[in-house]
Amino acid sequence: MNRLIILLSIFSLIVISCEPQKNKSEKIETSKEKEIVFAYNLNEPSQKFILPNKLSEISGLSYYSENMLVCINDELGIIYHYDLEKEEISKTIDFGKNGDYEGVEMVDGLTYVLNSTGKITVVNVEGEIIETIDCSLKQVSEYEGIGFEALTNSLLLAAKEERGEKKIYSYNLNDHSYQVKFTLPKSMIESNGTGKEFKPSGIAVNPQTGDIYVLASTGKKIMVLNNKGEKKTQYNLDSELFRQPEGICFSPEGDLFIASEGRGVKGYVLKFIPANILQ
Repeated sequence: MNRLIILLSIFSLIVISCEPQKNKSEKIETSKEKEIVFAYNLNEPSQKFILPNKLSEISGLSYYSENMLVCINDELGIIYHYDLEKEEISKTIDFGKNGDYEGVEMVDGLTYVLNSTGKITVVNVEGEIIETIDCSLKQVSEYEGIGFEALTNSLLLAAKEERGEKKIYSYNLNDHSYQVKFTLPKSMIESNGTGKEFKPSGIAVNPQTGDIYVLASTGKKIMVLNNKGEKKTQYNLDSELFRQPEGICFSPEGDLFIASEGRGVKGYVLKFIPANILQ
């Protein structure tokens, strides 16, 4: 009997040793891949550009070329080219009568100037008006931001005042269709618990990430959304640093520029350098 027990024990050990070993990697939980994004310390601008009196009421901002921004004054039908290196206006383009101009965007050599009514004046490099695009809607009483989304080749328009919830609209430059891109529900806007009002004053797309930045002067916020309209983060702006933020744009490298009206003094542009971080 004892001999039988010993033989069975030996056999069991042989069987166990012959079983295939499990791959150790199967027991290791694979960590989620961390996404590299661009973020900004909006309390520490890398530069501040004091604008001349002609731009004390700057209302729109766009990146044109290296060291060159395009600006608009909300009352005058004039496009200003501002040289960041020389810190001066290098060129002015008188394109029409005075009005309530609230945004400007450069796309493929053309300047798109947004009126608060939703009318967009398209100006070429010679200063000639080549087209007027009508994006006015009955439910929108005031637009106050225009940006460009390369992914869809579309102009994005931010509504400041409209019936119902705030929306971002899209005008496709290929087929000239105009539609709601997404809605900004109150629950999204007030998720940080401040309860402050959110009225968009500018919009821009970060070319490095494709994220959409919606700037609000009233409420002093920047909301960051992906191209589906899903909220990624929200910045609350220092009211002393951002006196009246009205314009926003990015350089191709991801440098962020935010323009503020002067409110009785000179307007200015703040520049922020992106930093790679792991989330």
